[in-house]
Amino acid sequence: MDQQQPTFDPVKFKETTRKQWDGAAEAWNRWGPLLSRWLGPATELMLDMTDVKRGSRVLDVAAGAGEQTSTAARRVGPEGYVLATDISAGILDFAASNRNWRAMATSTPSSPTAKCWAPYPLTPSTPSFRASA
Repeated sequence: MDQQQPTFDPVKFKETTRKQWDGAAEAWNRWGPLLSRWLGPATELMLDMTDVKRGSRVLDVAAGAGEQTSTAARRVGPEGYVLATDISAGILDFAASNRNWRAMATSTPSSPTAKCWAPYPLTPSTPSFRASA
């Protein structure tokens, strides 16, 4: 007897994934400091390997709560640009609230950080934010 294989539904998969990450956003955010200590060296190595420096333009895909976005923004400085995207609008809300982007805009050149965190959708279904330095 032939059994028909279920058909993969990419729209349903994306929606399910989005709901799962929206549901996990608060916990992921709460664990942010631990994740940063754990993944910080890997983030720095990744940025080194891709030659992210002052003036670079960075696309942070699956940005989560924004720790890597913030690290990249500090590196690129005021001449650079960082765009953070994530399937979960909820987790990007935490990223936006975790960073005082306006206060950082007045940072000194020796400590460059992101100037703003403003909505900038790539598509109607892709939550994203711009973190420019």
